[in-house]
Amino acid sequence: MEYSDGPDQVEPGDELVMDHESLGAASYDSDHDGVADSVIIGIDDHTVMFTDTDGDGEVDSRTTFGADGEVLEEKNVSGEDATTSSSDSTDSSGNTGSDTTGGDTTGGDTTGRDTTGSDTTGDDSSETSSTVISVVDDQGRSVDVGPPTVDMDGDGTADTAVVQGDGGSTIGYTDRNGDGEADQITEITADRHVTISVVNSSGDWEVAQTGTLDPDGHFVPSEGTGTTTDDLRQDGPAAESVAWGLLPAGTADASEAADPAVGQSEASESTAPDDTAGSVPIVYTDPEGITYELGVPTEDFDGDGRADTVITTLADGTVVGYSDVDGDGLTDQVTQINTDGTVTIGVPDGVGGWEEAATGTLGENGEFVPA
Repeated sequence: MEYSDGPDQVEPGDELVMDHESLGAASYDSDHDGVADSVIIGIDDHTVMFTDTDGDGEVDSRTTFGADGEVLEEKNVSGEDATTSSSDSTDSSGNTGSDTTGGDTTGGDTTGRDTTGSDTTGDDSSETSSTVISVVDDQGRSVDVGPPTVDMDGDGTADTAVVQGDGGSTIGYTDRNGDGEADQITEITADRHVTISVVNSSGDWEVAQTGTLDPDGHFVPSEGTGTTTDDLRQDGPAAESVAWGLLPAGTADASEAADPAVGQSEASESTAPDDTAGSVPIVYTDPEGITYELGVPTEDFDGDGRADTVITTLADGTVVGYSDVDGDGLTDQVTQINTDGTVTIGVPDGVGGWEEAATGTLGENGEFVPA
């Protein structure tokens, strides 16, 4: 997601009450006036949005969405007991009866990543998607958390489902690649602590960043858990943004990329690191100057026993490795392995951009064969 301080920022809302029971703080801005006025709760195969239309803290309307994002019921519940409707079976405290958090949202491998950014509710002017976002819980069950209603990456399409967790927490589930599965989860607790986690290369959840929300709703990373750069994006680079897509061909010495000090000779295989202690999240800046935090390195590309590379897989099966050779947290080499076995390696050009250092293919044993 993008941390934005622009005029579209949504302020967190007040606590909402229905039938004398608290639903937690409003986290979604249904009328796009800049202040959150709704609580969204996922319930099995549908989602319910409770809205305070007049700003008095009492729920005035309830909207139920089906599995495909269609509106099943819109009802004015002001002045009546809204829990008696047959359209949903949730109780007014927001208990859904199913685990929609994917596990303990404060642990190291079962939580999710912050889908809110400094604008804690995202861009609410987006087009709502009909896709239902699901997340796999600790028992391996796929749980639907509802249709995306918030646009976190600013591309005009909603990508995040927001639900109310236990104890007044707000949880955002973001589907960054559009496959219907959450690959980033954000938990914001009632005391404004934030935990950000993503799916790593092994398919497990790991905490990528923690922090707090300041009084203006901006995310402030904890010391040593990320970066405070304002333009840091918490989603991965898009396919068209990775270095080789904009590289001038043949502008660097191919021997530089073939040197094990820069990248491994067997591009398809990385070495399991002996020690990942002290690893810092790798940051990648694309040719447009947009900065991405890719997470803590998990693979050892140069075989020195230290994890130095973050591996990602694009929607078409292309594998991308972002390597930090010198341990300063900045990407020094990008390796793309296409589905047909061709390989392109990019390195910094020294003036803020990227250049092609080598191309080739993978041999029968996975070794890099220069073109």
